[in-house]
Amino acid sequence: KGALSMNILLINLTRFGDLLQTQPVLAGLAAKGERPGLACLAHFAAATELLRHVDYVAAFPDADLLRDLDAHWGKSLARLKIWKDEVLRGFPPDRVLNLTASLSSRLLARMLTPSGGELVGFGMDTFGFGQNEEPWTAFLQASTRKRGCSPYNLADVLRKVAGVADIAPEYILNAPAAKVRAKIRALLDEALAANVQLKATNFDLLSASGPTVMEEGGAITAAEEVEEDDPDNPKGVDALFGNDEDD
Repeated sequence: KGALSMNILLINLTRFGDLLQTQPVLAGLAAKGERPGLACLAHFAAATELLRHVDYVAAFPDADLLRDLDAHWGKSLARLKIWKDEVLRGFPPDRVLNLTASLSSRLLARMLTPSGGELVGFGMDTFGFGQNEEPWTAFLQASTRKRGCSPYNLADVLRKVAGVADIAPEYILNAPAAKVRAKIRALLDEALAANVQLKATNFDLLSASGPTVMEEGGAITAAEEVEEDDPDNPKGVDALFGNDEDD
């Protein structure tokens, strides 16, 4: 590989939304001539189809590892080694960019960084302690705990950590495939129909039991509330809505 075609493996073992916000980072790295690969949680791997400029996807088998760990730690360790070997064969990284601050992700990044290779982002020293490779990584770790205090959008902080802040950002995602859009539309229609039915059912129940007033500890009927406030009130529900005979 030439100097402008280095493999860089991004590690993002976070949530769906955070994964999609790596799009400007991927675009910036590709603009620099690097080949971005992405390691993400297995149950979010399908979402990487929405990301542009991804040359390789390594789906981290987190659920399988936990299941194996329940059986025997050695089985889980063997699965991790198999996954690591597959990644290093399929996409041998020249650099690793870890965007996840957890200790396990730091260890994974250290494990995937080749001898003499560069680790950017959240790292780990030889004693097993986490270390941040540059100031923006430390800022990212602090701001993720209180995102409302950060003056920057998460996607822009990730660009600074990756060293592509000087490249015009690209925020556009790939459109979902037609079959995916059709499935989403069907799910939304099903959810809407279920919601309408639920509201209708709730309305019928409320109509049958009379007006309700929410109170700590549960809902009580409006008539019961009047009786609680004035046990001697003989008119019950009529007191709430008025009685034509009293007008």
